[in-house]
Amino acid sequence: LRDHEQPGRAPRPRDLVDDLFEAIARDPLLLPTRQDLRVQALGPFIAGLDTVANLAVFFLYELVRDAALLERVRAEIDALFVGPLPPLQALIEALPTTHATLRETLRVYPIAPALARTALSSFEFAGYTIAPETPVLVATSVTHRMPELFAAPERFDPDRFLPPREEHKQAFALTGFGLGAHRCLGASLAEAQLLVIAATLLHSGDLTLAAGHERVRPKIAPTLTAGPRFRLRYRGPRRHPRRDAERARP
Repeated sequence: LRDHEQPGRAPRPRDLVDDLFEAIARDPLLLPTRQDLRVQALGPFIAGLDTVANLAVFFLYELVRDAALLERVRAEIDALFVGPLPPLQALIEALPTTHATLRETLRVYPIAPALARTALSSFEFAGYTIAPETPVLVATSVTHRMPELFAAPERFDPDRFLPPREEHKQAFALTGFGLGAHRCLGASLAEAQLLVIAATLLHSGDLTLAAGHERVRPKIAPTLTAGPRFRLRYRGPRRHPRRDAERARP
């Protein structure tokens, strides 16, 4: 940030920080504190790397632990590779159980379990008065474990996202990517990336839990992660008689 504020700096391509300073010049209340500006400048590095990688680990971990669920997901994925691959927009329709598993992973392992904000003006909440410029931590993912919204919330159950249940369609139930105007701009891209990662790995090889890593122990660093020591074991390639037969047809 200091580099961007220095007068007479050498010409360079415009970047996100330039856009942020321009936006603040138009509306100083948009990012009222230095900390708000710093978070927005660092956000793309965290949101674009840590979140997808960490969520992919939890996603694959839950699949490997449940043989029946893994078989359902793999059947969808293998069918996807028989013919021409669909465009990214069609992945969700082609992989309903896989997408439901991804959503359940986001519910149980919210990558961003809370959002940091700064109060612009005084307000009352639950009997407390919040003064202007007070740092506020909004625990958005609390709803993920509320039995009023999700049946048996401690159980990993992707079917809760499929018809006829579709529990996530209740207001404010699933908030893994935030809500409203502050919902993550990359939410759809992240889902597409995760579906592609899962499809590629599960179709091409086999995943197992490494010895001593039968149970994941999530921690915040700075987003929710399984930690650098957690291991899944990959073995490939898998044989696909049906796919190979289809491709061999004249």
